Amino acid sequence: MDAGPPSRLSINLRWLGIAYVCVVLAGAVLGMDDRFFPAAGYSRLVGTWAWAHAAFGGLLTLGAGLLPDLKTGRRPPIVYFLISAPVMAYAGYASVASGAPHIAHLLSQRPQGQVFFRVDDFTLKHGSCKNGLEVSSPAYQSGKVCGLSQAFRDQLKAGDRIILRGPRSVWGIAWEDLSRAK
Repeated sequence: MDAGPPSRLSINLRWLGIAYVCVVLAGAVLGMDDRFFPAAGYSRLVGTWAWAHAAFGGLLTLGAGLLPDLKTGRRPPIVYFLISAPVMAYAGYASVASGAPHIAHLLSQRPQGQVFFRVDDFTLKHGSCKNGLEVSSPAYQSGKVCGLSQAFRDQLKAGDRIILRGPRSVWGIAWEDLSRAK
């Protein structure tokens, strides 16, 4: 049975889906940068939207599995979409929660600034973070600072304060240098 030529709507939906995936993945990659801390106000403001975007990304990926192939008219195996839906859901969340403020931060004028963070925990290895610290600040999203020298880490204990310096905007801070607060 010949499926016939694909409809214009079907082709446009495919291209829209491809563009969506590219934008979401680019935002998610920027959102994984350990040297950027989004402002806490932004995080509180978009928390629900980030989860909604995660659900949309996951459901859109599952929905794509229901569309027939443009050339053959058959559906691809649903297992591909069941595996990729959680990935797209995570990417959707990360692109809104961390990627969007990072992009806005890069596009805005960013004077140098400094922010105090409290050391919460010593993280020796957490995923890709080696020789890191878990840090928090009331004004910024909590996170981790990675790739620190052992000599610097030996000077610190939980509860100490460190100073992160770098370009700062209303969207967050991208730290370039850090030191122990006295």
